[in-house]
Formats: sequence, C-alpha cells, structure tokens
Amino acid sequence: MIKKGDTLIEVTLAIGIFSMVAVSVVAVMSNGTAGAETALETTLTRQEIDAQAEALRFIHSSYISDQNLEDDRYYKLWKTITDPENVIDLTTMNEEAKNEILNYSPTTCDSLYTAGEDNTFPPLATQKAFVVDTNYLGNYSSLDAGVFKEESSAKEQIDKIVISYIRDGREDDRFSAAETYPHLAYKKDGSSEDASEENSALISSDYNVFDRAEGIYVIAVRDSGTNIAGEDSFVTESAFYDFYIRTCWYGMGDEFPSTISTVIRLYNPDVIVARKPKQKEEPEPEPEPAKDYMQDATSESLAALMPNNGDSTKLKDKRDEKEYGIAKINDKYWMTTNLNLAGGTKLTPESTDMTSGSYELPQSAPNADFKGVYNSGQTECSESQPCYSYYSYNVATLGRPALPYTICPKGWTLPRRSDFEGLISTYPTGAALTSSPFNAVYAGEYMDKEYAYRKVGLNGGGVSGDYWAYDYYGEYGYFGEAGGKLSISESDVFVGADAIVIGSAVRCLKK
Repeated sequence: MIKKGDTLIEVTLAIGIFSMVAVSVVAVMSNGTAGAETALETTLTRQEIDAQAEALRFIHSSYISDQNLEDDRYYKLWKTITDPENVIDLTTMNEEAKNEILNYSPTTCDSLYTAGEDNTFPPLATQKAFVVDTNYLGNYSSLDAGVFKEESSAKEQIDKIVISYIRDGREDDRFSAAETYPHLAYKKDGSSEDASEENSALISSDYNVFDRAEGIYVIAVRDSGTNIAGEDSFVTESAFYDFYIRTCWYGMGDEFPSTISTVIRLYNPDVIVARKPKQKEEPEPEPEPAKDYMQDATSESLAALMPNNGDSTKLKDKRDEKEYGIAKINDKYWMTTNLNLAGGTKLTPESTDMTSGSYELPQSAPNADFKGVYNSGQTECSESQPCYSYYSYNVATLGRPALPYTICPKGWTLPRRSDFEGLISTYPTGAALTSSPFNAVYAGEYMDKEYAYRKVGLNGGGVSGDYWAYDYYGEYGYFGEAGGKLSISESDVFVGADAIVIGSAVRCLKK
C-alpha cells in the first residue's frame, strides 16, 4: 500500500547513494592523479640526480686520463671540486655537525636555504653546496686547450660548470627551493625568461644558459685521512671523496617534503698511485752486444762489446756486406779500415746517413774524369782503399758538394775537426797513428785531371794520406782555414784544408 512521502524518501536515498559513489570516484581519481604525478616527479628527480652523478664521474675519469698535463682542462676541473676550500672535512667537526651532514632529513625544504638564529649562513652555505652545469660541460670539452693555459680564463670556464652556493663571499641567488620538482633550470641567452615559463621550452635548444638550481645540490666530503708511507715519513692525504647528491621538494598536496639522495665515492688517483705496493726492482737488462751490421749497432751495444779503450771488433755494412774493423779510441768508436764502397753502390736513407732521395756511386777508373771512386791498383788509393770527392755528389742540384757528408752507414758520420784533434793529441805522428788501433793507411790522394796545375793520379801514395772531415767551408772551392781533412805522413799529422775536387779516404765515426 503506497503512502504519502514514500517517493520523496526514495529519491532522497538515491541522491545520497549517488553522491557517495561520485565522491568516492572523484577521490579515487584524485588519488590516482596525485600518485601519477608523484611517480613522474620521482622519475624526473632521479634523472637529475643521475645527471649530476655522471658529470662527476666524467670529470674524475677525464682527470685520470690527463693528470700529467697540468694545464689541461680536466686537471683544473678535478682540482677545483676537490680543493680543500670546497670540500667538507669531518675531522674538524663535532658530532652534532657531523650528523647534520651525514643524516639528511630536512623538516622543510626552505630550511636548507634559510639561516638559523646562530648561523651566519644557511645550511647550503656551511655545507659548501654546488651543482655541475651538465649542459655547459659539453661546451667545456670542446674548448681550445689554449683557453686553460691562462689562470684567469681557465677559472672563468670552470666557474660556468661548478656553480657554488657561495660566490664571491655571498649567497648565490641561483639556488632556490623547487617550485615543481628538483631540477636545473635554463633560460635563453640574454633573457630573464626561464624554461619553466613555456611548455615547449623544456625541449627547446634555445634554453641553454644556466639560470638556477631548484631543490637539488651536491656536497663533497673528503676521506678523514689515509696515512701514506713516503720516503722519510707518513703523509696524510684523502684517499677518496664522497659526493652527496641531494634533493628536496613538495609533491602535490603534500605537507611534508619529499627527499631523494644518493652518494658516489670517487677515489683520489694521486693517492691510489702513491699507495701501490712498491714493485721489486728488476735489474736493468744488459745492453745487447753490437749486432752483425754497423747500421744496427748502438752506442750502448758497442760499449757492452768494447768496454775498454783499445778493444776492437768487426761489423758489416748492409749496403754491400763488406766487413770493417771497429775500435774504441778515446771513448769513441772508429772504423779502423777505410770505407770501401765500390762504384755502382746505391745509397738510400734506409741504410745511409742521408735524409732523402737516393744516389748511385759512379763507376770510375784511373785517369778518367774524377767522379769520387778510384780503383788504382793494388795499394794506397786502390780497389780496397777507394778515395771520394766532395765535388762528385750532385753539385748542380744541391748547390754544394755533399757526398762525404752522406756516405757513411746510417747511424755513423764523418769525424769532426775536433774528433781528429783528439786523435792527434793521443797519436801525434803518422807513425804513431799507423801503429795505433786507428790503423792509419798512407792512401795518398787523387787529383782531378780537369785541374791542369794538378798531377793526374795518385799524389803521396805510400808516404802520406788524407782523410775527409765533416767540417766543410766554402762553396765549390777550397776548405777554409779551419780545415776539412786529416793529413798524415811518417813524422807529421795535422788537420788542414784542401780543394773539394781532391779524392781522399773516409773513416766513419759512431754518432
């Protein structure tokens, strides 16, 4: 039986049930939206933390690669973030101060930026906070190395990367609490407008100038000290640095702050190297004896083979496989037989003391035009003791005679005037020089038939001889007063001058 008022009650009940359902749905949707936003903020915050961590690792690894180059960018950058003025030393703090550093639990985000009653500076100042501008770090990597040679210009670039909370003795207004989530905010070059003021700006390459660090910062804490054994004492150094990366912000509708923090430990490359266990010192290997060829011999290998003056050996010339005597005289290594490269031998930079090109020694015979190599019989300036001329080697091309300069085996050279003078001081006569380890030979000299006032053929063969020196003076003519060859006779030996067309013997000296 229907009574008056039943319909009104039913309608009211229905409206009440609908309202409860609607409120529940809106509450669930709001919670879902808040949860989604919190998840997004947490993800973006972790990305900002990872970016700071990767930047610090990059600076550290780059320093390890370049730590021997004190003018290099990464050397200066690492030294800046680990400078004692920029890091926290826990050994100088009381327990309360240590706990404030190590136990991160701010009651409000604003408290990090606000000085307390007893503090001159807020916590971010006392904790020497900074951030790394990860955007400019890429530009810093591509800057010319010359920028970092000047201290002032290097500091200018470093200050663009390591953004410190205290700048020039005052608080840096580029640090602030987060308006949304912790991040580095950027603006356009020359504009006060930052990326948060445009929806599209977050992905715009125009926003590339650091503006401020919102709700994120880094502090560096040094190792309390590691004793390192030095040569005379123990030295206390930091073996590592802990970089705390911290964030603080308020999620949607939250009364209490959200925080995420992490720490990365980077070891001090200088100390790690110093702490490496000392390796057992291995004895230095003995120099290898001189090898079969003059071109392969070194001063060290010759010294091992001939430790004393007067010692001798034999080595081959790679150019024609001929063997030559080698002796140690006055702590220098001399050929003890005259150079014997025959006509037709090809000279190249690989086996000869010349820098480029190639040259083939000309074939020649007695009484022919003087070309540098003479085979004139069985003795003196002969097949076994040929003579060479400065005049013979491509004069037109080089602009000056050059053959004796470049005729020695690679690694050997013509003696200087001073080398011959040292030889003379020990063996002052031709007789002494012929019976010495130098084994001088009276090879004479050969004249050029083009010079009518000269005798064609040998001069002084069997009673005198001449050896070319490296010292050359003049152009196409005589050697100067300083002398260009060693001249010997039975009773005399001296360094003198002579015409470049004369053929004389060659003895090479190890460089």
